[in-house]
Amino acid sequence: MGAKVKAESAGRRWARWSLIAGAAVIVIALAAVSAIALRGGALGEQREAAAGPTPTAVESPGAEGPPADENATPAPTGLPLPSPGPALVSLPLPPAAHASGDFAKGFPSDVIDLPPESAITSTSLASEGPRLQAGLVGTSRSAPEAVLEHYRKQFADLGLSSREGTTAPDSTSMVFNAGENTITVTVAASENGTEFSVLGILMAAE
Repeated sequence: MGAKVKAESAGRRWARWSLIAGAAVIVIALAAVSAIALRGGALGEQREAAAGPTPTAVESPGAEGPPADENATPAPTGLPLPSPGPALVSLPLPPAAHASGDFAKGFPSDVIDLPPESAITSTSLASEGPRLQAGLVGTSRSAPEAVLEHYRKQFADLGLSSREGTTAPDSTSMVFNAGENTITVTVAASENGTEFSVLGILMAAE
């Protein structure tokens, strides 16, 4: 009889501790869920506070600006156009022409002349708009450098600058230019001195 009572008492105690343990587990779980929810809410509030209010577009006064003045001079844009350079020939330009042993009719010999101790092989002319193309081929008893120096001085007096041109193994060239005026002189040594050619693109005043 006493053993039975002890067994029942032990069973009641086990059941009670099971209920208490289960309740504790439930309480702990609820506390954890509440803590997570509270922490999530706090983090959300912190994010919202950090982000601040969503900015709204504000129209600037006078954004459209004053009405355009139809008579106003437009502001310059881009780089200035290059200068056409000095007018080395004048209008009207001569027609196309060719001559052997002499200057062709209308050839600008005041711009492209003949070096001393030289002879003309041929000359030619062609024009388009305000541009005149003048070519001269000749021979000289002077050395190639002397022919180049003659034209270097002549074209410098006309306001043209000089630079070295494309040079082949048996020839030397110089390019002279000012604005849209360009003259190329090419010289090559020969048995009797120098063979040379001059090709000019010359601008006329419009």
